[in-house]
Amino acid sequence: MPLLSPKDSRVCLPMHMAKGISLSGARLGGRPPLNVRPRVASRYFATIPLTDDDETELSVFVSFSSFSDLANDGAFRLVMNDHKVHVIIHGRSQRDLASTFSSDIKSEHSLAISPAISDANDDPAEPLAGHKIGGNPLIIVKRPILMTNLAAAISQGYRLYCQFDFAVSGDDTWQGTWPFGQGLFQVFIKEPVKQEEILWMWQM
Repeated sequence: MPLLSPKDSRVCLPMHMAKGISLSGARLGGRPPLNVRPRVASRYFATIPLTDDDETELSVFVSFSSFSDLANDGAFRLVMNDHKVHVIIHGRSQRDLASTFSSDIKSEHSLAISPAISDANDDPAEPLAGHKIGGNPLIIVKRPILMTNLAAAISQGYRLYCQFDFAVSGDDTWQGTWPFGQGLFQVFIKEPVKQEEILWMWQM
């Protein structure tokens, strides 16, 4: 089944945190999906569709204890899945009734996914900020080690699958703690998608 993410990196699907609790579909914060658990104690972050029929989903959990812990292992470089951040592929799901894996973001939100648009702001060379599926990753500071790491991943077939930003215009008001501070969190995949080959990156 085709992925939801556009194959053309020049376009993306913007997302925003919408009003109202979503028990299924794309969502963020609150309770994790039922029967979806990482191998270590973690906190839930978000779930988005992986395939365009919504039958396969991707959920993100975090297990770092602090921003300094995250910065030591995941700042400004691509990191293999299951290392401080756990990206899990699973079938269509609903929220659990209660869980010890609940999110740092205490309020529960649906994620509204908009139709495809150009992934460029006023500067055509600069990808869009904000939450999105597909497109190109926004790079806050083009550090040499980050750009080398990113180029190597792209040469191996990786592309951005999703990006989450802090304080996005249009997001519903949320309660709790944003786990990635005021930075960008990005997930990268290559096809065929294998959970153990997913990469993630955090920038600030």
